[in-house]
Amino acid sequence: ELALGKGRKDYDKRKKLTEKQHKKDMKNY
Repeated sequence: ELALGKGRKDYDKRKKLTEKQHKKDMKNY
């Protein structure tokens, strides 16, 4: 249960970082 919650948090964090990176890449074009 606890591990699942931690994994979910890490997943959300990664998703946010990925979205941020995509936005940055879009601006460069």
